[in-house]
Amino acid sequence: MTANWAAFPTAEPALAKLVEERFGAFTHHVLATLRKDGSPRTTGLEVRFLNGELWLGMMPDSLKALDLRRDPRFALQANPGEGQTMGGGDVRISGRAIEVDDPQAK
Repeated sequence: MTANWAAFPTAEPALAKLVEERFGAFTHHVLATLRKDGSPRTTGLEVRFLNGELWLGMMPDSLKALDLRRDPRFALQANPGEGQTMGGGDVRISGRAIEVDDPQAK
């Protein structure tokens, strides 16, 4: 089954709002992808929610983009914020990335 982000706020509005707020609180977050050998790669990136979809910002030929073209599975963790208390909570999303190369869609 394939679903974009828009299905989540319909099913779980309070949790979806919390997730969007946590990702909206900071510009940079941590993305985990899989390298060719299957080992994990973590990198920073920008995230936004737009028109019912979660967008992962990256350069087309970056290592994370190449990882996702080869294997679309990812895990994304929201920036925990200042200090060590994680006052806003620990928010993570996992899924499969779909490349969008249409400049009009961005």
